[in-house]
Amino acid sequence: MLAGLVKDGYTVIDADDADDDESGAVIESVKAASVELYAAECQAIASAVELAQTELKKLQDKRAKTKTERHQQRKAELSRRYEIDVTPELIEKDDNAWYPQLRMHYYLTLGREFLTTRDAKRAKASLLLPTLLLEFAYVSKYCFI
Repeated sequence: MLAGLVKDGYTVIDADDADDDESGAVIESVKAASVELYAAECQAIASAVELAQTELKKLQDKRAKTKTERHQQRKAELSRRYEIDVTPELIEKDDNAWYPQLRMHYYLTLGREFLTTRDAKRAKASLLLPTLLLEFAYVSKYCFI
């Protein structure tokens, strides 16, 4: 396998022979490339074409998407979730789980009055699910569909 890599033009260095400074430089260059590629991806999403609701639904139902379609879908979803212009900074914050933090902040401050209603709906749904599963299992056992 190593001979094949060398034949393809790659430089193979044994880990025992590698210099620590050289390894550190490689790691840093990989990290820098990763940051650069992520920034380019965020910029591509932010500059994607805005979609109408029907176009978004079609894209969400579509299984195989081009890179452009994935960017358009992500931008449309972010635009609807936050209801503001999509920027590379917003995309990065969303990737770092910003939306759940915003929701928590809202429910603990301005939306405190709606918190009990939200929790009641969640509790009802969690209690309803096992009941539905049991009913389905019972029906499946005795009915031949």
